[in-house]
Amino acid sequence: MDNDSWIKKNLATQYRKLKLKFNYMGEDISSEFFGNQRIGEAIRLGKPFMCVRLGAVESRCVDKWMKKRQFSADNLDQIYYAAGVFPQKINVIEEFCDIYTQSLQSVDILGVWGVVGERRIFKKYCQNTTLIPLRSIEPYYHSEPWSRELKGKMC
Repeated sequence: MDNDSWIKKNLATQYRKLKLKFNYMGEDISSEFFGNQRIGEAIRLGKPFMCVRLGAVESRCVDKWMKKRQFSADNLDQIYYAAGVFPQKINVIEEFCDIYTQSLQSVDILGVWGVVGERRIFKKYCQNTTLIPLRSIEPYYHSEPWSRELKGKMC
């Protein structure tokens, strides 16, 4: 990798981190390390818990629904092709948004990554949720991944 590519990649990473901090200013977001540990601890306890991240397409759709804005043809295509919500009818998409947001009220741990509408959705539907950086959910980034707690567990 040449220097210019390395610099661009580093700047983009730093920008995303700063933007996320700015978007969630005043909220307690664990570090990637502690987020990973929190998931491992929840698995170790053996009690049911819900750890999620919002999908970008789903989040954009829910954000429009919350703002009572009309869905564009692009929204309808994305929610159908990328998220599998069908048929492509407004009442079906609205029902999806309703069910999606109801389920978010059960979230224990939310991996945040700054997608459109994420903070607004969090503030309205996930107020008692622990926030962690998205990378905490991805075990391969950690030297002691939460996924090791799955060893010996049955589905």
